[in-house]
Amino acid sequence: MTFGPHEFCEKPTGQCFFADGEGTCVRVPVVCPFAKKGAAIVAPVCGCNNKTYGNDCLSEHAKVSKTRDGKCF
Repeated sequence: MTFGPHEFCEKPTGQCFFADGEGTCVRVPVVCPFAKKGAAIVAPVCGCNNKTYGNDCLSEHAKVSKTRDGKCF
C-alpha cells in the first residue's frame, strides 16, 4: 500500500511486529484535542518504537502504532 505524506498505516494494538499484519490507513492529526483549560489529555500509551506518548493522538501524530495502553517499561 502507498500512503500520502499525511497518512500512515496504523496496525492493531499489540501487533507491531507482525510483518504480514493488516493495518488501517489513518490521517495523521495536525492538532491533538485538549482537556479543560488547555492542558493536554493525559492517557499514556506505549508506541511500537518503545517510547511512551501522552495519548493516542500524540502517537498517531508521530506516525507510530500502539503496543498497549499505559507507559512503556
